[in-house]
Formats: sequence, structure tokens, C-alpha cells
Amino acid sequence: MGSLRRNLLILCVAVTIATLSAHPRKRLNDQQTISLLLDKYNKLSDDNFLYRVLEVRPRSDQTERRILHFTIQETRCLKSENQNPDQCEFRENGLVRDCAGQISSARNQRVFLLSCNTVAGQQDQGSPTAESDGDASTILEDPGKIRERRDIGEEPVGLLAARGIRRPYLPRPRPRPNIPRPRPRPIIPFRPFRPGRSV
Repeated sequence: MGSLRRNLLILCVAVTIATLSAHPRKRLNDQQTISLLLDKYNKLSDDNFLYRVLEVRPRSDQTERRILHFTIQETRCLKSENQNPDQCEFRENGLVRDCAGQISSARNQRVFLLSCNTVAGQQDQGSPTAESDGDASTILEDPGKIRERRDIGEEPVGLLAARGIRRPYLPRPRPRPNIPRPRPRPIIPFRPFRPGRSV
């Protein structure tokens, strides 16, 4: 019985290794990575207009992490038109944002990390992330949920984490032990028994 279990375990491990090695995930080049990051940003931001890549800054090969820096600008195309941003013209005085992002793989799923900040000297009209007393960044967590985070005294950092898109891992609280509660005892008034008295 023990050798049968061991053989089944070895077989399962071998099949798993063969499956994982047969389907290696292709590493994306910089252009594909920026295209995917821009697509996620356009889908999940609250802005009415689509953004298009204005400039890609070369990355230094000295770092291990593949963080890409690029600049995006508003186009004339509305989000509701569902057009390809590459076919849209830039808007005059359109909002310009500096972005830094990367895509990594975790547990065979893609995780998107993206931070975009409005270029200094511009006013953001219609975007919930810019305010007059400081800078804020958009954190994209769930497909239908965009919120802003403000770091006072620090540079703002945005996070777009995705399966599609998922929240960062936080450990779950342990469940409470299932201990039955003591039953309440009925309150019966105590009357001492006295001979000759009826109950």
C-alpha cells in the first residue's frame, strides 16, 4: 500500500514537471509590456479620453527588475468609442502623465504594477487623482473599483495588481475556535423547606 502511494506521488510530480516545462511563459519585450500596461490604464482609469504613449525612456540594464518608464498623453478619442489609441491624435493641451510600470508572473498569472503621475505644471481636469494641495496617485485594484491614495511627504505610488486584477496578499485572520457556549442555568428562587408548609 505504501509503495503504491509513493509511485502515484512520483507519477504526479513527473506529470506536473512535464506540463510546466512544456508550456513556458514567453517573456514579453518592452513594447508589448508597455502596450499591456497602457491598455489596463485606459480601461480602468476614470478619465473620459484614451491615453497614448508619447515617449518611452530607455531603461538601464543594470537593474534586475524590468521597470519601464514612459510618458502618456490624452488623445481626442473618447473611451466610449472603443478605438485603438494608436490611431488617435493627441489632444491639444492634453493631460500628460509620467508612468513607471512592470509586469511580473506570480503563480502562473500576470501581475501588473503601474504608477502614473501628472506632469508638474499641468492642471488635471476631470481626473480624481489631482488636487490643488498635493499630488495623489490612482491605485487600480479591482476592475470596477478605483480609489486614490495620498502619501504626505513622500512620492505617491500607485499599484495595479492583477490576476485580471487582484489585491496584494494579506494573511487571513484565524477563525475563532468553535467552543460551545455554556448553557444558562434556570434561575429558580430558593425556598428553604419548612415542615408543615405546602409547596
